Amino acid sequence: MKILFVDQNSSLGGGQRVLLDLMSWALENGHSPFLMLPDEGYVTKAAAEKGIPFFVFPFPGMTAGRKNIFEKIAYPPRCMRASNRISDIADELKADLIFANGPRIFLPCVMAGKGAGVPVHLQLHLLFEKGAEKMLISHLLKSDVVRSAVACSKKVSAPFTSVKPGKMQTVPYWVSPEFLSEPSRRAEIRNRLGIGGSDIAAGVIGRISPTKGQRLFLNALLPLLTIHPSLRLVVAGSSDFENKKEEDEIKKLASGFPGGDKVRFTGMIEGRDFYDGMDILVVPSVWEEPFGLVSVEGMARSLPVVVTKSGALQEIVEDGVTGFVVPKEEEHLREAVEKLIVSPELRGEMGSKGRERVLKSFNPGIQINKVMEIALAER
Repeated sequence: MKILFVDQNSSLGGGQRVLLDLMSWALENGHSPFLMLPDEGYVTKAAAEKGIPFFVFPFPGMTAGRKNIFEKIAYPPRCMRASNRISDIADELKADLIFANGPRIFLPCVMAGKGAGVPVHLQLHLLFEKGAEKMLISHLLKSDVVRSAVACSKKVSAPFTSVKPGKMQTVPYWVSPEFLSEPSRRAEIRNRLGIGGSDIAAGVIGRISPTKGQRLFLNALLPLLTIHPSLRLVVAGSSDFENKKEEDEIKKLASGFPGGDKVRFTGMIEGRDFYDGMDILVVPSVWEEPFGLVSVEGMARSLPVVVTKSGALQEIVEDGVTGFVVPKEEEHLREAVEKLIVSPELRGEMGSKGRERVLKSFNPGIQINKVMEIALAER
């Protein structure tokens, strides 16, 4: 089959990792994947290395989170222009399926599918429990051109399961295969980060943002630096496209605290490199996580994971088995991490259980097949 994959972002994020895995699956299984993005970037480069042709369509970037009034007004005409281009390419390729990876491009893909007479699959990885976005997705799910839809968690699928019963299905995402297969480079990574062999490293990774919880992480764990001299705290990532003020402020917070010299800010770093240097992974999300790929990646690298009670994170981490699920409060986060600091046995046991859970429930070989079977099934 000729599958036209369409995404809203050319930079690398969780949704784009999933996209690359799905296109690789299509290649390996004898299909012909094609890619459309608003511009060139990491994803188009990775696709080109795999021999996957790509096309650019007009679709300006939008701010993350809540959209301003000007973006809302501009969205329909932007979708019209984008849909015309997607429809032309789908028609030119004689595509069998348009695979819409991300909610922002659902509307132009559905419009293009109607124009070109091509069925559409919707892949949803963000949470919409109310508002105009929820109404729009619900409306699109009712369209006959939308053949199937998959959500990355029960939390994400819940608002839409009753719209067209059976059309929106839940398939949890997965780790990319290398997270399960690549050997650890622990000694090399810890040496690079300045973490000693007997140190205990607790870290957080992701875009530095008020919603991601790096401030909660530091406020909760900085007091432990004077209690546990071997503890090191690591904050990986940068503010990226968000306001750099948050990054500056949390760096100032760390430097002004006793023991603040034991906090490392890595900037951008490869995920596997970060995980392999840690002893404890913390995912202190303040907003409602639609999935939480970081927690799955950490478990795949045999780390115990402490997460907040945030969205689908509660579906991923088994409390007391693969880590701890705690309220979004400093005291509870501190208590859970300290249990792991003082017990290497508990860290090892939870890390092993986490990897077992990934192999069973977030295994790429299993989950990717499930998504593509749904997307390619005849209706």
